[in-house]
Order: sequence, then C-alpha cells, then structure tokens
Amino acid sequence: MFASVDVFRPCSFLSGAIFGAVIVASVRRPLSHVQIIDAAVAQDAYYSGSNRILNSLRGNCRVDSLWMNMGYIPDLEHPPSSYSDAGKFLARLVGQTADLYEANLVVDVGNGFADQDMLFVKEFGVKQVHALNIATKNVEIGQERIKLADMQDSVQISLGDAIDLSRFSNNTVDRIVALESAMHFDPRATFFAEAFRVLKIGGKLTMTDLIAPDVVVRDQVRHAGDHQDPTHPDWIITIPKENILVVDEYKSSIAATGFQSIDFINITSRVYGDASRPNTFNTVLPGLFGLGPLFEPWPRERLRTYYLRPLNYFVVSAVKK
Repeated sequence: MFASVDVFRPCSFLSGAIFGAVIVASVRRPLSHVQIIDAAVAQDAYYSGSNRILNSLRGNCRVDSLWMNMGYIPDLEHPPSSYSDAGKFLARLVGQTADLYEANLVVDVGNGFADQDMLFVKEFGVKQVHALNIATKNVEIGQERIKLADMQDSVQISLGDAIDLSRFSNNTVDRIVALESAMHFDPRATFFAEAFRVLKIGGKLTMTDLIAPDVVVRDQVRHAGDHQDPTHPDWIITIPKENILVVDEYKSSIAATGFQSIDFINITSRVYGDASRPNTFNTVLPGLFGLGPLFEPWPRERLRTYYLRPLNYFVVSAVKK
C-alpha cells in the first residue's frame, strides 16, 4: 500500500457531489459551444481547468491517491471495488507489458500526479523513474507527494515536453512509458523519434492510447469540431487531429522511426466497461480530473463513455533493436 499523503484535508460527501455536478455540467457541453483553437492552446486550457478544480479542492479534501487514468477491469465479472484500484490495475498492466521488472532507468512521460511512478518502484523494483509533465501544477503536487512518501531517491519529476527529451543522452534509457498521455503529444511522431533515440538497444516503449476503429470514425473525430458534432466532447480538441489514426497508420508512424516488434492490445471493453448499461454512472470523469476518491465505490459496470465512445483503447508497445 502507498503511504498516506496529506495533500488534501477531509471533505464531506456533499462537497464532492457539488464539485462533481459542476464538472459534469461544464464538460458535457457539445462542441457547438466551443471554438476549435490551436492544439497547444487547447491543451493548456485543459490542464488549467483540471488544476483549477484541484486548487478549489485544496484545503477541503484529503485523498491518498490521485489517479488520472481511465482504469482497467481485469475481470468483468468481478470488477475493482474502487476507482483507485482500477487506476492501479491499468498502471500494472502497463508495467507488465513494458517489462519494467528491475529496470534501471524508466522515463515516464505525462505522469499524472506520480501514483504510477510510486507503483513502478514499489511493485516492479524499478531503480530510477524520471517523470516528465507539461503541467506545472502536476509537477508541484507530484514532487510534494514523492517527498512525503520518502521516495526522492527513486523518483524524479521534472517539467518537460514529450517531444523534447534532450535531457537524456542517446542509448541511455531502459524503458519509456506514456500512460494515457501520448494522444496529446504534438507532434506524436516527434515523440516516437525521441523515444527511439534515447532508448538503449533492447529498450521498450509502452503506451496506452486512443485509436480509431476505422477510417470513417477517424475522419469523423478529426472533423468533429468543424462539423460542430454534439456527440463529441470538448476535450477532443486537446488531441491533435494528426494523432487520430487507425491501427495500420499508427503502426507505420512508430515503425518509421526504427522501432520493431510493434504490438497492439485492444483493451477497450475492459477500460470503458459495459456499453449495454446506458444508465451506469460514468466513472471516467473523476479519473480525468484526479478526483476518483470522491466518487468511490467503483460501480460494477461502466459506460462506453460519452467522452470517448468513438475511439478504441489500446496498449501499444515497441522495441528498439
């Protein structure tokens, strides 16, 4: 178990419900209510929005984890009992796929609030995690949590951009992971090239990412804003249109940098949950904002969500040989 980190103080169920209602009301606006803007500006706005929520909660709430991923359901018949458990399951799946066991240096790009980094060290025996995050608040909170957990010798968190790994020399990194962040890298192809450069021979890149099931959906999502399609969420504008690909296109993009043994594992049903239960509470939203603990326990079924339903969810890995 992780050490308890007193980043937030206790809060009532009512305050959590109020914040949840406000967030749901703000996020479910159709794209017809927003203007498609430059991806970098949109991404900054997205992170700023989540940080404003966290700042509002600071001083009112205390949570022991701040998972921001979609979560993973290993067994659909026996789902995780809490959002935090689901977040850990997804991080474990990434760790297993990445072969993190006893790795000397792991670079985690887009590390949320450092929950996964602590898990990688504690459960996989990773010697050193160097995490990068583009959001200043995420870095500050992550560093605070690492200090309180007394893991400064194992986890380092820095402000940085995924497409600029210049702080790492060629052929020096054992593993690179991007847990639910690669879809935002702009351009993602540059990240692939940088990852290939810094990985050692035999090093592995592992990501979770959103991939279109076919070219029809790909084009619909790419042009959702232009068409003012109300079935797509506001935050889709934080994903560069060039990053919405089908599997073959995605594979070609990675292979172009030199990676081999490229593997795709489709875990859509175990992330989004049961699409046949339309009245199921959407537990994805708390994860996106690191507010999962306010919405415990984890419901048995989860929506194939309003926010992501056109896109499939994959674990993607590739090896430098």
